[in-house]
Amino acid sequence: MKAGRVDVRFEVADDAAENLVSSRYARAKRRDVAKELVRFAKQNAPVATGAYRRSLRWLSTDTLTAALTTDIAGHLVEYGGGGVPQYAPLRRAALQLDVRFEPHSH
Repeated sequence: MKAGRVDVRFEVADDAAENLVSSRYARAKRRDVAKELVRFAKQNAPVATGAYRRSLRWLSTDTLTAALTTDIAGHLVEYGGGGVPQYAPLRRAALQLDVRFEPHSH
C-alpha cells in the first residue's frame, strides 16, 4: 500500500444482491423515491375536494416500498370511469421519475 492510498479487498458473498437491496442505504433511497412519487402525484391530482390529494401516502418496510392512495375511489381517479376522467396521478408521477408503475389492489 502506498502512502495516501487505501486498498480494500473483499469477496462478494452469494447473497450480496439480496443484502444490497435490503441494506439501510437502499431502503432510504427507496423511501426518497416514494416520497417524491407522492409529491408529484399530488401535483397531478384533481383538486375538487382535496380528499384524493390528502389520501396519497408512501410506505416502506424491509421488503416493500410504495406510493399509494387510501381513497375509496382512488382507482377512478387513476383509471377513470363512470364519468370521471382518467387523471392518472400516480402513473404520471412514475413517468416523471422514470420508475416502474405496478398497479396493485386489495
